Amino acid sequence: MDISGKEYCRWIDDTWMVMGEAQFLKGELTQAKQIFDFTKRKYDEPAIKQQSYFWLARVYTEQEQYERASEQLRKVKTTEGFPEKMMGDFYAFRAYFYLKQNRRDDALKEMEKSVAFTKNRTEKTRRLFILAQINRLEGNGGESSRLYAEVIKRNPDYEMTFYAKINRALAYDVTAGNTQEIKDILFKMLKDDKNIEYKDQIYYALAELELKEGNEEKGIEYLKLATTKSVKNGNAKGMAFYKLGDIYFNKLQYQVAQAYYDSTVTFLSPEHPDYPMILARANSLTQMMRDVNIIDYQDSLQAFVQLPEKEQEQKIDEII
Repeated sequence: MDISGKEYCRWIDDTWMVMGEAQFLKGELTQAKQIFDFTKRKYDEPAIKQQSYFWLARVYTEQEQYERASEQLRKVKTTEGFPEKMMGDFYAFRAYFYLKQNRRDDALKEMEKSVAFTKNRTEKTRRLFILAQINRLEGNGGESSRLYAEVIKRNPDYEMTFYAKINRALAYDVTAGNTQEIKDILFKMLKDDKNIEYKDQIYYALAELELKEGNEEKGIEYLKLATTKSVKNGNAKGMAFYKLGDIYFNKLQYQVAQAYYDSTVTFLSPEHPDYPMILARANSLTQMMRDVNIIDYQDSLQAFVQLPEKEQEQKIDEII
């Protein structure tokens, strides 16, 4: 109902926004961009204009055009009509924007703001979980563990509770106190029939705790259990093989390390950031062990032919 440049249907601007969001969620980024470019020009209402900038920033981020996304973000004035109910989403997106560029320190600050502004209990719990993940990546083990404990207290769904417990163990700072409480939780999880397909992850978490405490022998034992108890043969099994490979590589036991790195390449996702390095190390060790075996074989033959004939016959008899 655009009559002489004036819109008489008060729902049209909102309808355009919903259409733009729908196109974005479908992954139709070009169409979404066209809509939000239109709404920011067409409508003077502050809320529409500010939301248009916000959604354009999201479009450009998905297209990995970070400079353009940053330009749109700078235009968003949260005090000039931006809906208060979207503030949690706004800061969560800013965290995502920084994570896409591997700027974890900036992402951490934005996610903290998102948690503070988020009212919905389920969404707030999810964002607390993400905040805990970022803290762990930043090396803030104590804070990460505290946040995972808070997630668990909020009684989320079973899967989130499970991973909060596992990640709390992985993030736990062993210098902060007794780890027995965390271990007891993990041992209890092992006894729960609902966790049969997750036993590999539980044993991996137990191994991490033991290794952090300097109990290498126990850590290796749990890592081996993680590989044998794996049901899905997925990333958890690959990570256990990877950790075992590193342990034996650092102990200069290259033959054992080579076998574990080979298994890592088989089970770990190629999308893992360390995968190219692991593959290169596995290939190098395989070549090295092939050369070592040739040398050992040739050395034994050379030693044999230099023995007197009677000793040669004696050794042949022993072998037979």
